[in-house]
Amino acid sequence: MTGLASAIAPLVAAFVALMIYFDRRYHNRKRVASVLLEEIKNNQNAAQGQIPHFDQHGITGTSFDSNPVDYSAGDIPPAARLSSKVYESSASEITRFDPDLARSLVSYYHQLSYLKTLNDIVHEGKALPTAAYNILRINWESELIHISDLEEELKIEMKLFPSIYRKISAIREWRKK
Repeated sequence: MTGLASAIAPLVAAFVALMIYFDRRYHNRKRVASVLLEEIKNNQNAAQGQIPHFDQHGITGTSFDSNPVDYSAGDIPPAARLSSKVYESSASEITRFDPDLARSLVSYYHQLSYLKTLNDIVHEGKALPTAAYNILRINWESELIHISDLEEELKIEMKLFPSIYRKISAIREWRKK
């Protein structure tokens, strides 16, 4: 019996080490996905709060020939409430996510940075080219507020086996068609 026990002991040790590795990886992925989701929801709420200010000063995302933009310094709040601190501190962890989700996160935060810059220029009372006002307002809503797909993908990433969940979901969608 001691011969069998001594042969199994290294296998059990390797199995336990592997389980610890996967458990840590899962909890780390889940933690990063949950804090990114929270940051994105906070950004969504802050972005929603800017819309009335845009509307009040004529930044509506429509043609500006008939609807002039009228604002001065300080009329539009700064975009300081929009944050990318979680993304910046966990960018290396995002590479462990699904590749499509990682690309979506990079795209989201790229747009966030660009729109914050445009918003802060307007906050300072400086003028933007006409097309930039359209980009600011239209992309503000489409890229920062209406982002349910990105939120759903982060929720999937927090599951124990997200790749299997995605495959099962794809099969279910295929069967519906």
